[in-house]
Amino acid sequence: MDNKYNYDYIFFSTEDENMREIFAKNFRGKIRLLLPKTRINFEHNKKHFLNINKNISGNIEFNKIYLLNIIILSKCLDIITARCSGTVGVFVLSNGFRNVKIYYLGQY
Repeated sequence: MDNKYNYDYIFFSTEDENMREIFAKNFRGKIRLLLPKTRINFEHNKKHFLNINKNISGNIEFNKIYLLNIIILSKCLDIITARCSGTVGVFVLSNGFRNVKIYYLGQY
């Protein structure tokens, strides 16, 4: 989509710090983020759901940032996302998107 529309900025939302670094490097200067102060340190190799992470469970500041990310994403023109509960919130709050790509990457 960036090749077609040449976005000025790309709002990127994920708990995955490795993924953030990869996208920041590949889209040099276009990535905009709203991050919580606490690092999540999610381990992909373990079969634990993200919501039981000790840095997320009961963390009000994290939840506020998470909700703000959903609100910001709902105001974007186009969206590329994974199929997850946060995405449902984005679509509920949006007035629709020009282009949509949703990936189903399994249960996480």
